[in-house]
Amino acid sequence: MWSSRTCVVEDRAGYREVRSSTSIAIAGGECEFTGVDIAQPDICVSGGFSEWMKIQALASSFGVTVIPHVWGSGIALAAALHVLASIPPSPHTAHPVPLQNEPIVEYDRNPNPLRDELLTTPITCKKENCRFPIIPDWELKSI
Repeated sequence: MWSSRTCVVEDRAGYREVRSSTSIAIAGGECEFTGVDIAQPDICVSGGFSEWMKIQALASSFGVTVIPHVWGSGIALAAALHVLASIPPSPHTAHPVPLQNEPIVEYDRNPNPLRDELLTTPITCKKENCRFPIIPDWELKSI
C-alpha cells in the first residue's frame, strides 16, 4: 500500500503513515524526528555543534542514520562538513564504503551567492566529494 499523503515537517502522523507503507528509507527531520529512517537535523537550527552531536548520538543508538540538512549559506555548509568530519562511519567499519556507511551531506548544486560568494575560500563539491580548506578561521568577504 502506498500513501499519497503529503507531509510537512511537523506532521508526525504523516511520517509514520508514509514509513509504514513502504520499504524505502524515509528521510526528514529538519524540525521533527519521528517516523524516519534517516534524520536530517539542521545544525544551524538544532542548537549548533553540541546539540547536533547529541541528536546524532541518540539517533544512532536507535539505528537511525543522521545526515545534516544543509540549505543556505556557505557557513551552514562549512558547519555541516565539519560536524560530519567528527562522526564515525555508521555502521562502524575500518573500511568505509561510499554511500553505505561513509558520512554524506545534502548539497544543492544550484547557483547560490549566499553559499558560493560569502566565504573568501569557497567550498567546492564535485561528483561525490566536497573539498574545503582546513584553515583556523572561516573568513567572510567584506560587504
